[in-house]
Amino acid sequence: MTLLCGIFMFMSLRLSDDPSMIKIKSSPYGSMWFSETSNGDVYFITSNLKFEDDTALGIYRYNVQQKQLKLITSLKNIGLKQPASALTAGENGMLYGVDMSAGHGNAGAIYSVNEQNNRVEIVYQFRRKDDIQHPQLGLVKVAPDLFYGIGINKGNVAVYSFNSKSKRVNTLQLTTDTLSFAPLLPVYSGDSLLYISARKSNSKSDDCTSLLVYNLNTEKIIRVIDVTTDMNFASGWVKAADGNLYRNSHYSINFTGNAVSMQFLKVNPRVGAVEQIVDPFKDFSTFSGPASIDQLGRVVFSYVYGGPDNCGGIGYLDLLTDTVAYIKVWSREEPGCITSNYAGLFVHSGGDIFAVGSGGDESVLYRMNHSTGKGIVIARFVRQ
Repeated sequence: MTLLCGIFMFMSLRLSDDPSMIKIKSSPYGSMWFSETSNGDVYFITSNLKFEDDTALGIYRYNVQQKQLKLITSLKNIGLKQPASALTAGENGMLYGVDMSAGHGNAGAIYSVNEQNNRVEIVYQFRRKDDIQHPQLGLVKVAPDLFYGIGINKGNVAVYSFNSKSKRVNTLQLTTDTLSFAPLLPVYSGDSLLYISARKSNSKSDDCTSLLVYNLNTEKIIRVIDVTTDMNFASGWVKAADGNLYRNSHYSINFTGNAVSMQFLKVNPRVGAVEQIVDPFKDFSTFSGPASIDQLGRVVFSYVYGGPDNCGGIGYLDLLTDTVAYIKVWSREEPGCITSNYAGLFVHSGGDIFAVGSGGDESVLYRMNHSTGKGIVIARFVRQ
């Protein structure tokens, strides 16, 4: 079973708290996932294997207007064990997520959250005898009641569809022996095309070496794009405002002397063009977090170290010039110092950024105002 989790890094910080900030008794290790409701509130989901019986681990809801964070339910109260994704919006105020280890025989489950009353319900349970177990990385919506996701089938990655109305799951079959699915969530084009990650059967890496363009209407693969590279990636694919797909590199690369560069892989799936973007991002150091898309359709990412206080910051890729620019460089007194989370940054539709910063024996959930560049602490996760 493929295991996905996040690890936070620490240093001593002086942080300013929001007046409504709450303390949560929980280990600062784990993955944290963000999702937005139709009215602009934010669901915040914690996942932690070692402390899965901790009542503080669960689903929270943050009221953006009132600046209040409340625990909706702990994981153990609703039968969830290891949430493995953010929530994906469906129809009629329903959001859907996946859990790797809930359900029959710990084979995983799909669950829903009703944003009207915050009711959480397991709507589909995978079984050991099924073709799919242990769903990961969430769901991508392709139609009002139709979603796609990935899981595990006999030790290999599998792609499945989920109908939220009929509560049925179907497995997608590859008709070639030269390719197998790779552990990245598919991306929907918006026009009946699904971009699915695959790897060549003779590849030594488990990462994506091919991008499959799958027509949802004909249920056939219409193009295979070779995306083989030696880059060490920090994230899966994200679709930017220009319609292209991007992945960002995880580690800084030293090309000549002390010159450190930031790398992106850019794919135009409409024509199959692949381009590796290299930019000498001056303050980038050590590694970056997974890429996200902001309200302007730009590719944004956090970087862990660099800057005057070595606290890292937030950067974005300019889609017109293929160069990296700064959104924010954190100082030691600010909550974004050492931003680190497997799920990366979450960019609210209003433009504010939500993420996790780490300091000492605690992690903090912060919100950064995109206009002022100032961050506030919403919650502190204090080690028990």
